[in-house]
Amino acid sequence: EMDEEDVDERADIYGVGLVLYELLTLHLPTVPRDSDEAMQDHVHRLVEFRLETPDSIRERVPEASAALDRTMNRCLDPDPACRIESAEELASALRGCLQLKQTERALPAKSKPLTWFERWPLWSIVAFTLLPHVAGSVLNISYNKWIVSELNAAQQSTFNWLVLAYNLIIYPACTVGVIRWIVLPALRYRRALEGVGETNVDFDAARRQALRWPRIAAGLASIGWFPGIVFFPLGLQLLSPPVTLEQTRHFCLSISLSGLLAFTYSVVGLQLVALRYFYAQLWDDAEQMHQTARKELGSSRLLNFTSQVLAGSIPLLGAFLFVMGQNQTMDAEHFRVFQYISLGLIVLGFGGFQLAITIGSYITKTIDALTGTDDDSE
Repeated sequence: EMDEEDVDERADIYGVGLVLYELLTLHLPTVPRDSDEAMQDHVHRLVEFRLETPDSIRERVPEASAALDRTMNRCLDPDPACRIESAEELASALRGCLQLKQTERALPAKSKPLTWFERWPLWSIVAFTLLPHVAGSVLNISYNKWIVSELNAAQQSTFNWLVLAYNLIIYPACTVGVIRWIVLPALRYRRALEGVGETNVDFDAARRQALRWPRIAAGLASIGWFPGIVFFPLGLQLLSPPVTLEQTRHFCLSISLSGLLAFTYSVVGLQLVALRYFYAQLWDDAEQMHQTARKELGSSRLLNFTSQVLAGSIPLLGAFLFVMGQNQTMDAEHFRVFQYISLGLIVLGFGGFQLAITIGSYITKTIDALTGTDDDSE
């Protein structure tokens, strides 16, 4: 039971929602009357149906956007308090859905890897966060193995203990940070976009948080790698027979290079997923999408450019290591290993730089589409 004043414009919004639902899906979300069913029984069934939200339009029209699906759900919510309140608000939401659709068409075409990223965004985040650090660790272990072979037994023992202590602190701390500030929010937003689980997500805040993921990854990479530049040489100096200046320099360079590799490519990968999948879809009211995106994506261009510059510095540092090693006094076997490591770093660095340029160009085109820059230039 309800009073007359409880029936307001939101009841009309429900009726408009039914019409829009049928136009979009060619299906009217109601219960048909059986031929032998009494009118009173049919009305009771209609009331029961009225207390449930109809099926998602994406079940019948998979290409419908998540924003349009949310708009329909808000029109047809059984609870009037959760429903769109006015025709003006509904018109604004529908104009936003149109803006999103137009922007989606302006986004650069997806290659096969990008299709995989969109299908598995959470695994993509984990991969982009983890794999650059694995590559950095492989480089660091290979390079340090060459350096450590030059140390005496006491220095090698101290180095092994320092590695154990450092990793026991840094790896758990950084892993918790990745899960807490990147993976769990991404899981929550992914479920919200699919209409599963929590639905009262603040999409404006979610977009801004997704844009922070590359910066969080950069911060965690810095915390995980760069303190080692001081920790290992200083620990060796204090806890063992002092190492030479050349050995200290090589330790610093190996950690710097490994950390730079992990830092750069985790940022590049996370920015791609954050922008192309999450940011492009996390819109509730997109009527002023381009204007809002211009404000929110101002620093993303700078981050993209900085990442490409850092990617280009990796092979240059590898070349510097190679030249520096020519002046070192070492036996032929160690010198050959050093050459392989340095040359491998140069070759892989140039390959990675080319990949960073390709992804960076794609990110630039994505930002242009999201901000309407291409439309303005036309």
